[in-house]
Amino acid sequence: MTTNKDKKRVKGSKSFLKKDLTSYQQLVKNSTRKIKNALKNDKNALKMNLRFIYIIERKISICKIFSF
Repeated sequence: MTTNKDKKRVKGSKSFLKKDLTSYQQLVKNSTRKIKNALKNDKNALKMNLRFIYIIERKISICKIFSF
């Protein structure tokens, strides 16, 4: 059972997600470019950064799901 407070919270989070969607996409684009240029030899650092990008991309897909 949802209350009015819950509905307001969901509505606010949708607009927040829409706003952050483009900034997350920009962050992924910039960080992938930096990783490709700077970390060609360092495999451990590359793995850590790829994990970071994966987390951000998951957030982007969640944003896309909720911003209809």
